[in-house]
Amino acid sequence: MEKSRQELFELVWSMPMTKLSKQFELSDVGLRKICVKHQIPLPLQGHWTRKQFGKEDPRPELPNGDFNPIIAINDDYKIQLNRERSDAKKANKKLALSPPETEVRKPDQLKHERCIIAYKEIKEFVVEMEKKQNVVKFDSIKDKPPSFPPTHIFSFSDFRASRQGFPLYATARNAIRAVCIADEIFERLEQKGIEIHFEFHDRTGSTMHAVKDGERLQFQFREPYTKVSRTPTLSKIEKQLHNYAWDSEKIEVPQNILCVNFGWSSYTQKSFKDAGLRLDHQIENIIAYVVKKLDDQIEEAKQRDIRNREYERKKYVREFNESIASDRERQLEIALKESKELASLVRLKIYLKTMKAIFSKLPDDEQAAGMAWIAIVKEQLRTIQPVETRIKKIKRAAKKPKKKIKELWYADLLPEDHDPDFEEEYAQELENDLY
Repeated sequence: MEKSRQELFELVWSMPMTKLSKQFELSDVGLRKICVKHQIPLPLQGHWTRKQFGKEDPRPELPNGDFNPIIAINDDYKIQLNRERSDAKKANKKLALSPPETEVRKPDQLKHERCIIAYKEIKEFVVEMEKKQNVVKFDSIKDKPPSFPPTHIFSFSDFRASRQGFPLYATARNAIRAVCIADEIFERLEQKGIEIHFEFHDRTGSTMHAVKDGERLQFQFREPYTKVSRTPTLSKIEKQLHNYAWDSEKIEVPQNILCVNFGWSSYTQKSFKDAGLRLDHQIENIIAYVVKKLDDQIEEAKQRDIRNREYERKKYVREFNESIASDRERQLEIALKESKELASLVRLKIYLKTMKAIFSKLPDDEQAAGMAWIAIVKEQLRTIQPVETRIKKIKRAAKKPKKKIKELWYADLLPEDHDPDFEEEYAQELENDLY
């Protein structure tokens, strides 16, 4: 959406900024920033109220009136994005006011082994907390709305599941909710082909991952903490729990909000929490997020493999062609070496022929020794045959084998789009020195 500078000046003085910004599907703050950026004077605060009583402020002149560029106020993408965000907020608000009828399974309906173990540990934790004080029984408060700040030990003390359970850190009431929610999440994820892996490390403790096709997504159930001013009630609860109370002005207390955090324990990428809509009614959203996140990671891994494969392909083509060019440059040096060997061989044959004539004129015993020496030299000469060796290499190069290429100088350069099969074609790694 575009307007000239003069048109925008006329508009901001014709109606309140809050009303005008809605026409551009923009916030009044955003529209005000655009006007300030382009030096467009704006009505002072209270201008439209004073105008109703006939006391409006005089409208100033537009500075640099001849400067009248076209101003991009909002593009279609941002408009669509703002609409989607607004619709999402309205949907969430409507859902919070009228939550779906979702029946979360009860503790006696748990199916997953680790959820059953965690629930047993919670009951043991509750018994232990009741022993620390005889005032409040868990059964008397478990179905009541939680209070904040905490007024009893069950809203203050934090339950932590053992390594036989799953990553869960929450007060007893929210821990029971978490066990029931987790049991349903585990079952529904497994129905979608997503496995739940549990691990324990001495350094990081218990971890839990949703796993599909090798891709992992870590998540955990947690109740966040916050600091509040210390009160006598909180100090009393702290002393019941730890047998002592600190003298600090602030004290950490649970927020009575159950969360499902995705990401590492020290870095949360996404969090579902009891905000507006209870976590019990967000199971479908949690499942959808896990499925989409893992599918995105799988697709990203595929694209990464494609990029790596393309990189290796280009690298192979480049190195192969560089090896061909390098081998072609070496042929002159090799030819000079072979020519020297051939010249030395010719001179050696002439020398042996001369010596043979000389040895033939010696006494028999000396002649026999000389001829034996010539025979030894000729035997060793068979290993030095530059012409025959070169002919063999030429014949081998003419065949242009697909495997174990040694005569690279005669090989064809690979095109840039060549996609070799590394298992069959050109399987042997190229060496710097092939001779």
